[in-house]
Amino acid sequence: RRPPRSTLFPYTTLFRSYQKFPSRFIPFGHIRPVDTHWESELERISEPPWKGLKLHEGELRKGGRDLKETTRMIFKKVEELGIPVVKIHLQNFRIVEELTREFSDTIWIFPHMGAYNDAQNKNVKQFCVLARVSKNVYLDFCGFAIYWQLPHWSQQAAFEYICVASDE
Repeated sequence: RRPPRSTLFPYTTLFRSYQKFPSRFIPFGHIRPVDTHWESELERISEPPWKGLKLHEGELRKGGRDLKETTRMIFKKVEELGIPVVKIHLQNFRIVEELTREFSDTIWIFPHMGAYNDAQNKNVKQFCVLARVSKNVYLDFCGFAIYWQLPHWSQQAAFEYICVASDE
């Protein structure tokens, strides 16, 4: 079944932009596990030109009782379909640490240096250490609230694991 138009609008806009400027856009798809069509949408995202998936913790929480199991369910499908990159807002560091190891064939990108909705940026150090010791964890500094500390935290994570990825 085809998703409602409101769900498709960002994809069609992005796809047109990608067709016009393929060197400027790296298209990522988006799913919400609460939607009945999330698995078929994920299959669609696994085909070109899509390069990855974007997920939000708030939407993952609505997908089931257990945040970790909902996330695990999606990542099993992601690896099965061969989707190489997932940009994910996920703050529960215990879950992040466990699942990034379990799904090590997928590249995980954490926006805001792992400090999304974290006014004190308590998670930044943990995410930087995880990026340094993991081959599949990267940190995106777009929207990083304490930008003046970026040089310090980039060194903590290792510069090769820092990227710039629009959050929109």
